[in-house]
Amino acid sequence: MSSAVRVTHFPRGAWVVAMDNHSQHQNKKIATESLLEKLNEFNINQLKEQT
Repeated sequence: MSSAVRVTHFPRGAWVVAMDNHSQHQNKKIATESLLEKLNEFNINQLKEQT
């Protein structure tokens, strides 16, 4: 049984997949946290380029 989760941020076109756990809820939590980290890195890099 596959419980992989893909979370997408459409404005940035960023997405992550989590399939480490058997629990779909846990995978969603992990994917959401990973996506937030990815978006934060993107925002930090944009700010660095502006300065």
